[in-house]
Amino acid sequence: MTTLIRGGLVCDGSGTAPATGDVLIRGSRIVRVGEIGKVHAHATIDATGAVVAPGFIDVGGEIDHHLTLFSEPHAAHLLRQGVTTVIGGNGGVSLAPLLDGSLRAVERWTSTEGVHVRGETVGKFLKWLGARGLGVNFGTLAGYTTVRRALTRDAFRDLTERELAALGKILSRACRDGAFGVSVDLSDAHAREIPFHELRVLAAVAARARRVLAVNPLRRSDAVEKSIEEMLHAARGEKVNLEVSRLTPLAEHREAYDRVLTLLDKATTTLNVHFDIYPCERVPMPLAALLPEWLQAMERGEALRYLRTAEGKRRISVYLERFRTIPFSVAYVPSRPLASLEGKALADLALHGHQPFGRALLSFMNATDLRAVLMAPLADPGLLGRYLVHERALVSAGGLPRGPLVLPTFLRAARGGIFPLERAVEKLTSLAARKFRITKRGSLKPGYYADVVILRDGTPSDVFVNGQAALREGLPEPILAGAALRPGIFLW
Repeated sequence: MTTLIRGGLVCDGSGTAPATGDVLIRGSRIVRVGEIGKVHAHATIDATGAVVAPGFIDVGGEIDHHLTLFSEPHAAHLLRQGVTTVIGGNGGVSLAPLLDGSLRAVERWTSTEGVHVRGETVGKFLKWLGARGLGVNFGTLAGYTTVRRALTRDAFRDLTERELAALGKILSRACRDGAFGVSVDLSDAHAREIPFHELRVLAAVAARARRVLAVNPLRRSDAVEKSIEEMLHAARGEKVNLEVSRLTPLAEHREAYDRVLTLLDKATTTLNVHFDIYPCERVPMPLAALLPEWLQAMERGEALRYLRTAEGKRRISVYLERFRTIPFSVAYVPSRPLASLEGKALADLALHGHQPFGRALLSFMNATDLRAVLMAPLADPGLLGRYLVHERALVSAGGLPRGPLVLPTFLRAARGGIFPLERAVEKLTSLAARKFRITKRGSLKPGYYADVVILRDGTPSDVFVNGQAALREGLPEPILAGAALRPGIFLW
């Protein structure tokens, strides 16, 4: 199958200024880019007035956490954002390697009932996943928390010397098998008190394998700087390729996040360090993040049991009243019967139920089993702009299976004057591909895989995944053209 995209403004992902031209796709690859004369093509798309760019890469994907990798394999929501490649396994939680076959680490996001994953090793997982079929390309990091919980049987304690050695071997094998690196979330209950020597082991594993170490920092104002200083120290010691994940400059802690940006500026002179950021002031946050920290530290089932006791109802409904004035809205609910609540304000739920806000919010927590995701105006607008224009900033779509189409919004804002369109596209494509060693993707070049997005008025109208049209005129096609990815040669 040969497809000619004719007369679009070609923004090739390199960061250079776009130019009007054509893109010729044959099979799964791009064969020519530029001014193309007469050529035989099975299909021709007139892209006059549209932007033609490489398919976007979401380095902060969560379709594995929500298990929509399986329940919604066509990934229509991602295609509507122009996303053709997702890196999963973020935040320390991955679907492989599963030492005991348990998916309990993802139960905070969705029910795992009836779901079976061939995740004994990353190699087996990728082979199994590729055979099932994917709507977009998918690669994974190896999750520290997933492995650690299996080794300790969910105990909150330091690893023994033998367990630490086993952790290193398991994660090293995961990288050899095809993981793009190792991830850890320092805000996760199982990693919040991680000793520095454990973080150093993770850095050493990633460095030896020439993979990424992706670390979600602590978010509290009194801890975010220290956690980033520690990860930078570990990265320097091992000379690792470091990704600071989900870095949101919170308005509540503006001064701390201002200093964090200074820390990162200094670090880039000696380290291969980047960070990814959600490009909107309203950011996704787990519903459970509204609970007191001592309750967040519990397992989800234990926390729910407490919330359903008389003491829990009384005590927590009073505690939740403090969020009454914050304009939270519901971004995503995994339960289909409750999906109609998406987009609604939390305050409206209280009004509709004729309940005090705290009691209504607690009822919502119980109804959703603490698995909903909210949107909240948490990012500082001024700092957000400074973070986004930083040369080491990548942009994440937020990982939700449904919700706002943030990447098209980001691109329209970029064209409106934040910074040039070509720089915005570069952050979503070739910069991410180089960082994570995603070979032959992220650029419009001959020989590269034909992951291509056509944007009309800033919105994806047509998306190609490996040369196949997965989105046509804004509507998803019933095909599974994605591939299970492994990292390639080191590009930095």
